[in-house]
Amino acid sequence: MTIDFTTVFGRGLLPEIGKIANAPFAVVSMPDLASVHRGRLGAEPALVLDAGLDRGHLEELVGRCASMRTIVGIGGGQALDAAKYLAWRLRLPLFQVPTALSVNAAWGHRSAVRTDGIVQYVGWAVPEAVFVDFDLIRAAPPVLNWSGAADVLCYHTALWDWRFAAGTGKVEAAWPYDERLAAASDEALRRVVDHVDEIHALTDDGIRSLVASLAYGGGAFAAAGWNPRHIEGADHFLFYALEYVTGRSFLHGQAVGLGILIASALQGNEPDRIRGVLDRLGLPYRPADMGITWDDVNAAFDRVHDVIELSGLWYTILSARPITPAFRAAIREWIDAADPAPWADPDA
Repeated sequence: MTIDFTTVFGRGLLPEIGKIANAPFAVVSMPDLASVHRGRLGAEPALVLDAGLDRGHLEELVGRCASMRTIVGIGGGQALDAAKYLAWRLRLPLFQVPTALSVNAAWGHRSAVRTDGIVQYVGWAVPEAVFVDFDLIRAAPPVLNWSGAADVLCYHTALWDWRFAAGTGKVEAAWPYDERLAAASDEALRRVVDHVDEIHALTDDGIRSLVASLAYGGGAFAAAGWNPRHIEGADHFLFYALEYVTGRSFLHGQAVGLGILIASALQGNEPDRIRGVLDRLGLPYRPADMGITWDDVNAAFDRVHDVIELSGLWYTILSARPITPAFRAAIREWIDAADPAPWADPDA
């Protein structure tokens, strides 16, 4: 089962916002995107709000929007999640305009808010429409769009974790392994793998293919009765641990890309093949590409179990296998290598 959002593809879509949004309306965006939307919406917003996912900050924005009649999200994941939160809290119509396909947030019902550094998915918001402007998407730095593909490629490791938990009797009673859900996620995964070169080039077909899989992933959590098993696992838990130990925000798919490689190596789940897909995509996934060090990654390894417990996360390879010093050294060498030898598990 999926939950379909109305998605409009085209060019020159921004001026339509002023014709369809009931005034006064608020735009939720990021400061560096002001030139994208300022004077281009067909009408002037009453408020332009800077997005952020700290729940205290979001509640401040709720107070500022008390007189608004429409919320418009313009930007990447932070802006779209913040817009959803405001629309949910204020029960207002919502329009979403992704400026990059960096995550599936435009098609998800809940917002990924942070409370004391811990991720919580809260709320319920369904936009009137999601506007995907081909030229706007292509104007973004390509890495932002490639990042979105990693938010689908993580199904590779998530599905393995789910099967593993079921096979070892550790799967949750509420989320027994479901071949139907697994097949739906595998279809979305294969769509990205099959079109990875078009997604890298950001052709119209590549954008449509990526949107189709992101739209599936965004609604999959709710459509499966709040079951996240088929869409994320150890890949995301490592990303959450990186956020936790560094106190930093990351380009979502970039950190998840690193998590996919580490998780697939821990799982013995075709790490070389999935790395090849990430390389064809062009996504930079090494710690140095994100402005962090392997010391930060090792700190995330040390604290990932705390993050799993604090966040109430589920059983994955991270719960079953220790991250040994030998693995840490080997995964660093393999990921940092420009022309790596096939992955060899030092603990096998």
